[in-house]
Amino acid sequence: MCVTDKQFIRSTIEDCSTCCAACQVGCPFDIELCKTSAGVVELMAAGTVTLAHDSGGPRLDILTDFRGEKTGFLADSVDTYASALEVIFAMSSVERQNMIRNARESTARFSEASFEDKFLSAVEPLLVDFN
Repeated sequence: MCVTDKQFIRSTIEDCSTCCAACQVGCPFDIELCKTSAGVVELMAAGTVTLAHDSGGPRLDILTDFRGEKTGFLADSVDTYASALEVIFAMSSVERQNMIRNARESTARFSEASFEDKFLSAVEPLLVDFN
């Protein structure tokens, strides 16, 4: 979901980029998007300040600091979501753009090329020992 002019728009991952072009905050309320983490990464890549549930992938390796800077926000209750939204809407345009840039750059960690490199690095020693 994206927040646009205080309205909530439900969108698929395919439509996320279009939806997010008009959004300041990306917040995947759909639990399936949070569980797979794909929606969180898509929101980051689409250029929103991302606010996700404080669990699973978002907590462990997605909305983590990158190059010493935040990539988004985590929340786990009505109060923490509200607090995070207050902080986000109070951010200056420069602060918001810096977070968006950092989050976008951090999504390269989840690219196909990155996965392939890490997978081959992990499997290659097993194959050498197998021969």
